[in-house]
Amino acid sequence: MSQNVARLKELLFENEAQALEDLSRRIDTLADVDQRGREELRQILHDVFERAGSTERLTASVADILDEALRRAEINKHSELSKSIAPAVVATVRSELRNSQDEMVEALYPIMGRLVKAYVASAIKDLSDQINRRLEQNPVMLRVQSLTTGRSMSELALAGTQDFELKELYLIRRGSGELLAHWPDSAINGREHVMSGVLAAVNEFANDAFAADQSSLRQIDLGDEQVYLRGSPLYLLAARCSGTAAQSIEQTLDDAFLAAIEQQQDITSGADHLGAHGHDAAAALASVGANLQAQIADQKAQLQRPAGAGALKTLAAIILLPLAAWWGWTWYTDFEESRVRAAAEKTVTATSVMQGYPAQIDVSKRGRALTISGLAPSQDAKSQLLARLAKELPNATVRDRLTVVPGSDIEIPDLMPEFAKVRRDVATLNAELAEQLTRSRITRDIERAERRIGQAAIDLSRASGFAIDREQGDELQKSAVTLDVALAKLRSLRSSFGTADLALPADQIAATLAQMTAELAAQGDQIVRSTGAEVASAPGKPDPAAGTGSKLDQIAERFATEAERVAALSSAVSLTSAMKPPPPVVIAAPAPPPPAPLPPPEPTARERLEAWTHSKAIFFANGSEYRDPATAARLIEELTNLVKASGLLVRIVGYTDFAGGQARNGPLALERAERVRQDLLAVGAPPNLLAAVGRADLLDVSPVQGALSPNRRVEFEIGFDGEAAP
Repeated sequence: MSQNVARLKELLFENEAQALEDLSRRIDTLADVDQRGREELRQILHDVFERAGSTERLTASVADILDEALRRAEINKHSELSKSIAPAVVATVRSELRNSQDEMVEALYPIMGRLVKAYVASAIKDLSDQINRRLEQNPVMLRVQSLTTGRSMSELALAGTQDFELKELYLIRRGSGELLAHWPDSAINGREHVMSGVLAAVNEFANDAFAADQSSLRQIDLGDEQVYLRGSPLYLLAARCSGTAAQSIEQTLDDAFLAAIEQQQDITSGADHLGAHGHDAAAALASVGANLQAQIADQKAQLQRPAGAGALKTLAAIILLPLAAWWGWTWYTDFEESRVRAAAEKTVTATSVMQGYPAQIDVSKRGRALTISGLAPSQDAKSQLLARLAKELPNATVRDRLTVVPGSDIEIPDLMPEFAKVRRDVATLNAELAEQLTRSRITRDIERAERRIGQAAIDLSRASGFAIDREQGDELQKSAVTLDVALAKLRSLRSSFGTADLALPADQIAATLAQMTAELAAQGDQIVRSTGAEVASAPGKPDPAAGTGSKLDQIAERFATEAERVAALSSAVSLTSAMKPPPPVVIAAPAPPPPAPLPPPEPTARERLEAWTHSKAIFFANGSEYRDPATAARLIEELTNLVKASGLLVRIVGYTDFAGGQARNGPLALERAERVRQDLLAVGAPPNLLAAVGRADLLDVSPVQGALSPNRRVEFEIGFDGEAAP
């Protein structure tokens, strides 16, 4: 029952319950807001209390505010602040000075006494130093001024260090310290107002402090400057000056001050009087300043005026006339000495026989005597020079101190023909040496071509034996015969060229070599056509424009280059022919079994040696170092036995790869061949059957470079019949 009633209440009062819940939530929110407001208000009241809750805190806050306001006014409105505060400052200072005179005098007296004492000592020392420096820097001028003015040197030095000059004038109203006028007439800023207030306050303080002595403040010492004060009951006139004023100048200042005070009293007495004179306070002060400057300048001029004109003229005559005479005499003597010296030097220079011989000239006072010393080439040259000096300088006595060089008058023969003959001989020797060098170079080229052609003939002859068909073998043999003919012709030509006097004219030798070069080129092309040989390292055809020597030298170089090409082609053909497999065997139809073959004949010693040389080589790593020492030792042992058995001459041919260049590869190839030869001799090979030959990189078998290159090798060739070991 109760559950049903509760459910009924919820259904009937659902809206009211929701409204009550919203109202409760809003009340809680307002309570929170009210709590935060009270906390913020409490914090504001706390901050206000901290700043001005007590007298001390309020005083400190007001002081900070005033300090900040004054600082901003000082920056933004400096002039207005100075004008508004200056009277209050002056009144405050005057009140404090008036109320505390005894205490201030008592407190300041010992301090001022020590300061004045120290300052006076320092000022006297500085003044003494300035006077001493002035006396040391220009003592002569000070003495002359002392003589001309009748005053002592110390007085003149003191006057020079204390030059009096008027800087500024202030017209101040006593009591308030108000600045009425300022000279020179310029824009007045806060400094002048502050200065006027301070001067008025200081003057009042001094007058009040020393009123019993009936004295007044007349001068304030500021170190390098002084402020002179003159006053009346209503006005105070202050002048800022530099230097020290003499007694007469101080009297002038007093008169000018009195006149200025009188003019100011006239100006303020009434408008009619002001209109009559047409001056205001500034104009009156400007007039006083100008008059005062003029009077000071007159006083200074009177101080520097000479004591007496007659005494000055007499003193000038006594001092200046002797000085002028001494200066004129000195100039005359110097001029005469210079004239005589210049004339003597010109005469010595104009005497051609004295060229290259030093002469020193000394001139006496006024040029009356001339002494010449030094060296002369001969007695005649000496006499000629002295005669010219006597003619050019008739009024001067010429003193001879010249010394004749012994043997200088000997006639020197003309060596120019001998020099010309030596030059001709040197030119002839140079031409002969050039000819010998050219002949040596041509001979070397012909010998190189001779070796290459001989080797090419051997290689072609060997390749003809391995030719696939007879026609190719005949072509190779024919080329070998042609090269043998060219070799014989070349040997004959070399023997003719090697004599001291050419057996044939140079033009005929050049023509023969050119013809042989063309024949070699044609033979090389024929080898290429008949065999299809290609050699990457073989040099190309010679350039007709190559070479920088003579015509014969260039032709010989081209001939040797063509011989290198033919030799490289021949070696390639020989190697290729030896490495080609035998022709394939054509299997015919079955035939009746042949009779039992006879056992093959035993190969001869020559055949065994030929087969071994065609398939064996010793390879090198770097330099003359074997790549495989064990294999090299075995091959050397085998070759030694074959050479002993056959009795045939074996060429040991060394090769290199491209690395190192031609200048190094030639000796290196021969060094490798010689290494193998020495090892063969060491194991017992006959020395008369071994010949070492170096061919560098003329016949490469692989593009590989470096220590594993097959091009770094030694091959073996069987020598010709009748060929002897070198």
